[in-house]
Amino acid sequence: MSTPPARRRSALGLERLEVRDVPSFSPFQNPGGLSIAVGDVFPEVAIGAVENEIVVGSGKGEQPYVRVYSLAGVLEAEFLAYEASFTGGVNVALADVVTGDTFQEIITGPGFGGGPVVKVFNPNNRNILRSYLAFEPSFRGGVNVSGGQLNLATASEEIVAAAGFGGGPVVRVFNENGSAFSSFFAYESSFRNGVNVAVGDILSTAGGANAGDEIATGPGESGAPLLKVFGGTGDLRRSYFAFDQADRNGLVVGVGNTENALSDEIFAAAQFTPLTVAPRIRSFNGNSSGQIESDFSPYPAGFTRYINFAAGEVDPFFTIGTPFVNNNAGDLSVVPGEGPTTQAPRIFYGLRGSAAGNNGP
Repeated sequence: MSTPPARRRSALGLERLEVRDVPSFSPFQNPGGLSIAVGDVFPEVAIGAVENEIVVGSGKGEQPYVRVYSLAGVLEAEFLAYEASFTGGVNVALADVVTGDTFQEIITGPGFGGGPVVKVFNPNNRNILRSYLAFEPSFRGGVNVSGGQLNLATASEEIVAAAGFGGGPVVRVFNENGSAFSSFFAYESSFRNGVNVAVGDILSTAGGANAGDEIATGPGESGAPLLKVFGGTGDLRRSYFAFDQADRNGLVVGVGNTENALSDEIFAAAQFTPLTVAPRIRSFNGNSSGQIESDFSPYPAGFTRYINFAAGEVDPFFTIGTPFVNNNAGDLSVVPGEGPTTQAPRIFYGLRGSAAGNNGP
């Protein structure tokens, strides 16, 4: 039996590279890994205000909590996504799965060792809105999750579930009610280290064949860094190596708009980086076939072997009657996958005409 990859360890704070007086916060007591998502899940107190929240999932060794923080690091909600006895971690994502409230729901998938149960939570009351099996009940490799507008015949957004370590490179798309929309192999069916996924409007918004969102994929650990972009039904639209094709460290992917462009960028990093090497993130123009827009190291060599990231606005960015605080472009939140719990992740600001990675140290 193959050995699962080393587990991610971290705690979450905020380090704003251009404003360093913002308080940091740590969502979990133990040095366990976490996943991160950024989006608007709560209504604001001020009428007309728009402000995102930061959602984090616990890592291995902790109870399976999901915690929601304001952009200032204030805990606004927390709940157990799975049984308290499960300590394999929680993957989180955000999407407008249940329409009508204009806010996003929290999607969860268990980490390694958990059954393949995907859940959708109302973040305001923490009630479970949907719950279903993404894969065979016996699968215990974990489920990577994302969400977006992939089925244009429905008003709601869809949930994307991908098998974790030990599973084939299967990506499945579910409609709001849990019915299957599509299922496909992102890589060779013989590959058994899972798939990382992210969803966004990667290609042109001009409509036609590229209308709606797309799915970006990267193979799990030991896979070559082959980044692919699929339509919602599994039609391949882009395929290129994000890093040296001889590497076999897997690929973590993220999607977001940090440039105020018509399409989102794709962010990619090795899923595993040796401690002798500084981790690197590259961003790519979504409409291109591998055009690099930024290439940077968020942390020095020797600090962490794993990083997680999410693209989304992390400043209060619009209130009726007030000007924009910044250029209203998304930012990239980079989280160390392991290391001391006091280490704060870094926020790379996205500015008009510049990929987020260009706005860092």
